Amino acid sequence: MTDIKKADCKVCKVFFPLTKKYFYVTNGKLKTSKCKSCKIKASAEYRKKHHEKYTKYAREWINKYNKKPENYERLKKRRKYVFQIKKYKTHLQKTNDPVKIEQIKKNIEKFQALHATTLLKNM
Repeated sequence: MTDIKKADCKVCKVFFPLTKKYFYVTNGKLKTSKCKSCKIKASAEYRKKHHEKYTKYAREWINKYNKKPENYERLKKRRKYVFQIKKYKTHLQKTNDPVKIEQIKKNIEKFQALHATTLLKNM
């Protein structure tokens, strides 16, 4: 049998095998200062003591990642127009009726014009 090295937790003073089951790993090395259970308890206590700091960081993070860009509505319309243009182009390929082809071409031109106006607002 292989000898499994053991290390003691500096907090609870209990010997554990040096495995990922009992200690956290950072950069491929086992962190032997605290076992997983002691680390979880310590971080929970720290969060309770510094509650305001954690809520401040959480709010900043939420505001940073959930904020919509200034041009969100314009981009949404552009995506819609591109989708409509693609849809009508596929209809154009599938139809043989000359009347429908003219209507589809008009619709494509209309959506291309609308798409162009959203591009000009960008500048």
